[in-house]
Amino acid sequence: MVNPTGTDNTAARGMMKAWGRLSLKSRLILVFIFIKVLPLILLGWLAWTMSYNTAVDLTKQAKRLLIMADETIRHVGNTATADAVTALDERAREEIERLTTDTAKNVAAFLYERDADIRYASSLEPDAAAYRNFIGYKKRDLIYHGDWKLAENGKSWEPVKPPQPDASYTAVPGSPDNVRDFHYRMPIPFEKRSMPLYLEMTFVGRDGRERVKITTSDLLSPALKDVSDTANTYVKAEHYFTALKKLKPGEIYVSDVIGAYVGSKIIGP
Repeated sequence: MVNPTGTDNTAARGMMKAWGRLSLKSRLILVFIFIKVLPLILLGWLAWTMSYNTAVDLTKQAKRLLIMADETIRHVGNTATADAVTALDERAREEIERLTTDTAKNVAAFLYERDADIRYASSLEPDAAAYRNFIGYKKRDLIYHGDWKLAENGKSWEPVKPPQPDASYTAVPGSPDNVRDFHYRMPIPFEKRSMPLYLEMTFVGRDGRERVKITTSDLLSPALKDVSDTANTYVKAEHYFTALKKLKPGEIYVSDVIGAYVGSKIIGP
């Protein structure tokens, strides 16, 4: 459209006059600028714009990848931790089960040995010397842990003389592989004391009266008593005489575990 006032025509004629006054060199320079420089500037601007947009996109993608990687690592870590905890729990359970099973087998073996002792003792003539000889050889070494005292806070017990490791014993890794993670505990010596397995061996008549009795402890009275009366038994709580009447030849009666109450003013471990 042409302005009715003729302003555009005037500007055009002014530009033509200005162009006409330019030398050929100036015209070539202007043409070169329009043909070469301006496109290069435009291309440079487009390249910078595209580079900037690409950098922004890459930054966003990197952040997303970082978040995804962090989530993946966290998930893998949680999974690995859970698997490790499960494996350790199973290993600990297996070790505890093995320990309890071995302990139960040892206890059972000990009790079967006592059954054999009882059957052998039943074949002996009721004689004090024979009984004394029998229980005299039935002993077992027990670890003596020494004397204990109450801790200063009054909440636990501690040994009067804590056992000290024997530093005379040494151990070497033995191979380069063991050096990387070698552990060794020096042996701690304990005092062993030979203790009798049986505190009392008694022959009881059918009337309930004790005929022969041998004791190895001051806790039990060596006097012969009538065990048909519960008041004459250990801590007045044994009822084995009634059960003995029902036994058949070769059978063994095992009574409940009975112990005297020992009072203490200390409550705690």
